[in-house]
Amino acid sequence: MAYIGLKTVRDAYIDNLAGNGRISKAVALAKRDQDEPIFSGYSVHPESEPDVNEINDALNDIHLDLAALNNEIIHSASNYISLLESVMNRIDRVNTKVLVEEERIKDLNAICGNYNEFKSVVTLKASDLAGSFLAYDDRTFCCYGALKKVSPIIMSVEGNGYEGNAYVRVNGEYAIKSVNTANRNYMIDNSVSTAWEYSRLTMNRSEEVYPVDANFDVQEARCSIIIAADERFTSLSFTSDIDSVIIEDILTSSDSGASFQSVMRNGEIHVNNMNDKYINSSYAYGSGVISFPGTQWLKLVLRSGEASSDKLAFDWKDVEHSTPEESVIVVKDLPSAKRHVIRINNIELFTGNFSTESTVQTDEIIDKPVKSLAIFANEYIPEQFDGKYYYCQYIMTINGIDYEMVPINSDRNNGYKIIRYSGHSSQDSYVKEVFESIKTARLTVKMYTQDKAHTPYLSNLKICYGEEAAN
Repeated sequence: MAYIGLKTVRDAYIDNLAGNGRISKAVALAKRDQDEPIFSGYSVHPESEPDVNEINDALNDIHLDLAALNNEIIHSASNYISLLESVMNRIDRVNTKVLVEEERIKDLNAICGNYNEFKSVVTLKASDLAGSFLAYDDRTFCCYGALKKVSPIIMSVEGNGYEGNAYVRVNGEYAIKSVNTANRNYMIDNSVSTAWEYSRLTMNRSEEVYPVDANFDVQEARCSIIIAADERFTSLSFTSDIDSVIIEDILTSSDSGASFQSVMRNGEIHVNNMNDKYINSSYAYGSGVISFPGTQWLKLVLRSGEASSDKLAFDWKDVEHSTPEESVIVVKDLPSAKRHVIRINNIELFTGNFSTESTVQTDEIIDKPVKSLAIFANEYIPEQFDGKYYYCQYIMTINGIDYEMVPINSDRNNGYKIIRYSGHSSQDSYVKEVFESIKTARLTVKMYTQDKAHTPYLSNLKICYGEEAAN
């Protein structure tokens, strides 16, 4: 829709006045500054009878001013949202570059520190890969297919705290006055600029006064969110801009929410804690994806992982100085209080349809000979899949020969973890010794699914390089 603001409304009105023979009013209006209203006032002599046409004309001018002003406010709000999203996207891009460098250092410490034969680590992104697979995000891949969005409905929230950001003070004002994060719509509005929060206030008993939501312990915030949909869904995407939120449990219901059964058997998931990818290979950290048997009712159990650094206070009635006619309200700071926060920027539901077999392939991954190679990867396998089988198969083609491999950070034993150039046989069953330097290498990952509604997820795929070898 074309932008219609103050100038557009004014110019159209001037043309209308001139077209109807009201030249003097049109000329007078055209001579005014653009920021002056169309309505210039209307007065009636106390002894004169008001003219109906003049009153209608004045009301019409007021109506045009209000309509034009309303359009300006809407346009300004739209520009502000666009600016905000643009700035946040730019911040995200800068943050991504910082995180890439931070991850490179962590890779060197966590991987090369434990396996000193490796000197560098490269993370493979979707743009580095080819084949018949679906990129869930830039570093998380699944079987080829399609994900269809399903509209979520937030049915209820229960927990040991309260919804929102009450008690938070920013620049001398309560944050809730500008943004109320108790709005459940913020969980599912697909906006990068909004978030829903669940909080728990803990503090010391040494405080003389305290709000009704205070707790004198060190327990984290914990809540259960029941989500429903008009059609079945098989996965969700959980987005939070903090890395301390923990998914304790996922439960589904087959009786419209009357009862729920847990579908998580491998323990809680720290979905955004990227450090966990080095110690637990069984989740696609950073993706926020959670898979489960198809359902229309789901209970999401969440826990905070740490307290925020917010400045906290509350309005306290000063009984001593209050009177029956007037209450004296004082803002009391809470220096010992901590707010434990669960923060959700977005929850999306999906139903999927996937190929039973897909392939992820790299191009040449070596530009100079090296002495050893390994793979690092996180695999997230739906918990209802049969644990007797492997759903990701890694084939490294080195100097033209195929070798079945497994990630160096996994506990699998159906392949080699390290391919190494050496002049003798290794005593380690997980090491494959080759008798010439590694001059060429390509990686192929085959992914299999147990049913077409679900898929395994491969994430944080990295190539670990040993030191350079002479030709």
